[in-house]
Amino acid sequence: MTTGLVGFATTAIYHVSLVPQPTLTAGASGAIFGLMGMILGLLLKRRDPRWKTWALQGVLLSVLFGFAMRVANNSAHLGGLAAGIVLGVLFAPGAPQPARGWQAALAAVSALACLLSLVLAQLSPLWKMLAQQASG
Repeated sequence: MTTGLVGFATTAIYHVSLVPQPTLTAGASGAIFGLMGMILGLLLKRRDPRWKTWALQGVLLSVLFGFAMRVANNSAHLGGLAAGIVLGVLFAPGAPQPARGWQAALAAVSALACLLSLVLAQLSPLWKMLAQQASG
């Protein structure tokens, strides 16, 4: 959930601050890139030599494919990927783990952030604009 939220936040920051144009986006690709990033982070933390193969075949080719497509949300992909790498390094086996209470708190915050993002999406003027276009 966290990598998906970071991918969404990256998209929001990109489309509000850097390229101020209204756009619609949906999907789980930021979270999927986050999972790839977590695997890469785990392999890096373990100093596993397979990280190079994974980075080239799994991650780099997926990123390049995303940039080759005009409709891909590359800001979500890169944001989710970066968050996944950080989480993979932080939570790799052998790394210091947060206490169970902190883990539960982080899970609750992530779940609330997902719920909040759904509420905010429904309140977005873009949804109202699309509904008006569809009905008229």
